[in-house]
Amino acid sequence: MADDKIVDRILALLAKAESTDFPAESDAFTAKAHELMREHAVDLAVERAQRTDRPSGDITTRVVHCPAPYASAKYTLLHSIALTNSVRAMETGRVDGAQITLVGYPEDLDNVEALFASLIIQATRAVLAARVPVGDSARGFRHAFLIAFANRIHSRLEAVTKRIVDDAPASTALILRTKGTEVELRFRELFPRTRLRSNSVSSRQGRLAGYAAANSADLGQQRIVHPRLALDR
Repeated sequence: MADDKIVDRILALLAKAESTDFPAESDAFTAKAHELMREHAVDLAVERAQRTDRPSGDITTRVVHCPAPYASAKYTLLHSIALTNSVRAMETGRVDGAQITLVGYPEDLDNVEALFASLIIQATRAVLAARVPVGDSARGFRHAFLIAFANRIHSRLEAVTKRIVDDAPASTALILRTKGTEVELRFRELFPRTRLRSNSVSSRQGRLAGYAAANSADLGQQRIVHPRLALDR
C-alpha cells in the first residue's frame, strides 16, 4: 500500500474518533490508527533492510519540549511513548521545562511526536478535571496523576507493539531487533554518560486517578484544537 493511502486511512480513523461522542468507540478508532502507524513503521524497516543502496545516517535526532510545570512527569510520558516506538529519549536541557532529544528513525520520531502531542493534551484535560482529595496538595496529586498516566500508557502501547511483532514473520522480527540495536548504539554514541532517574509520588489517589484516565485515553489522536492548556499549580 502506498504511503499516502496509509496516511489517508489513519486520518480517516482519527476523524471518526474525534467525531464520536462515545469514549469506547473513539478509543477503538484511535487505537487502530496507532496500530497502523506502527505497522507502517515496521514495513519501512523491512524495506530499508532489503535495500542494497541503504543510505547511511538514517537515524537522526529531534528535540521536543516538555513545558513546565510537571516537566519531569511529562518527560516520563514522552519517554514511555518513545520506548514503544523504537526511539530513545534523553533530557538535554532545561528552559521553561525540559528539552528532550529523541534518537531514532524519522518515521518513528513522527509517531512519537504525534502521540505525545495528543496524549499530553488528554492528560492535562483529565488532571484538571479531577478533584483533588481532601488532605492532598494539588501539586502532589497532579504529579502522581501524570506519572501514573504515563506508566499506564506505556503498558497499553507496549501491548500493541508486542502484538504486531508477535504476528510478524521471524525475519521481520529479526529486522526489528536489529533496528532497535542500531538506535541504541547511536544513542550511546551521542550520550555515553547516562543514568536512570526515578520519579517518586506521594498521592495514592493521584496514582489511581491517573491510571484510570490512561485506560480511556485515545491512543493515536493527532488533530488537537488547543495546543496547550494551562496547568500552573
